[in-house]
Amino acid sequence: MKLKSGINDYDMNLDNHALHFKCDYKPASNDLIIFLHGLACTGDSYGYLFDSDYFPNASLLIPDLIGFGKSSKSREFSYKMQDQAILIEKLVEDFSFKKFHIVAHSMGNAIALLLSQNVLSKVSSFANLEGNLISDDCGLLNQSIIDNSLQEYEKNGFGIHQNEFADHPQLRFDQTTASAVYKSAESLVTWSDSSKLLSQYKNLSCRKCYFWGEENKDMPALKMLQGMEIRMIPDSGHGMMTDNPKAFYTSLADFIRY
Repeated sequence: MKLKSGINDYDMNLDNHALHFKCDYKPASNDLIIFLHGLACTGDSYGYLFDSDYFPNASLLIPDLIGFGKSSKSREFSYKMQDQAILIEKLVEDFSFKKFHIVAHSMGNAIALLLSQNVLSKVSSFANLEGNLISDDCGLLNQSIIDNSLQEYEKNGFGIHQNEFADHPQLRFDQTTASAVYKSAESLVTWSDSSKLLSQYKNLSCRKCYFWGEENKDMPALKMLQGMEIRMIPDSGHGMMTDNPKAFYTSLADFIRY
């Protein structure tokens, strides 16, 4: 795929799925940073990224995961975290870079951690933005989605969530489907319950940092990460990228450039 210099939107066909992404492409850069969004969100979660030139020497890649935003929403897709990872890996393979950085929020962290070791071995830094690592990271939203069958969620629950989160700064239930949300939540809970994500994160060989919002100081995951690098974002909760974008992106840029 040929990319144009600057910030542009693109669509790529991957295994018969149309993946939409925004890219701030800098041809002279050897650094690529990919930003992965959370459940029922889109790449717009990182919209404030372009308010300032936080990463002047890196190309920035912000995809809408399959099932969300402007990407395709096939009912036949599994929406399993590992299958999303396969598609993201194929997207990244189309880019040339010497240094590769991952920024992953919530569900996006599970997908990033399930990339193949071939890809993860090339990662220079990994920023986990309150990403799922343990069972406690699956909040009330995830549980309310899978409390009943997919059919029940399609009939009642999805519409309730569309209304409840219509004005949310990150959740975009109007840009997804009940099937995509339900199957994604189901897989995310399974992986979080397994403890494998925490192990994967701890075993990353690259520089890594766990970012958390000040409102969530009692998260059990923080106790599991003692001795590892963590960064608190003041005046923010789970949605730190929109709650306090300037503080978040300034801290993130400091971490990646370290």
